[in-house]
Amino acid sequence: RGREDAHITLSAEHGPTGKVLIRVRDNGPGIPPEIMNEIFVPFFTTKEEGSGIGLSVSRQIMRMHGGNLKASSIEGKETVFTIIIWKWWFVFVWNLVENQCISVEFDRKNIS
Repeated sequence: RGREDAHITLSAEHGPTGKVLIRVRDNGPGIPPEIMNEIFVPFFTTKEEGSGIGLSVSRQIMRMHGGNLKASSIEGKETVFTIIIWKWWFVFVWNLVENQCISVEFDRKNIS
């Protein structure tokens, strides 16, 4: 937020034991180390109007499908969220996107 050189990078790679790792990386301010262990706790938020359920629910959904959601951050440099999911699940969802059964849209104005 507020950076002229702001960018988000999305990458995917084969991980161990038949899983796919999808990484979402940004060059924002990062997450302070003192709250890093709390970002997946239900109802934890640093935003004035946040509910604090987004990351918690996202991790729970990933775990229900045999995957996981992890985060790492270097304050002042970057934050990386890694989705770990079975390859067959990734291929299934990708096929839905390609066949326009579901759509994926990004609204830059709402990225913060």
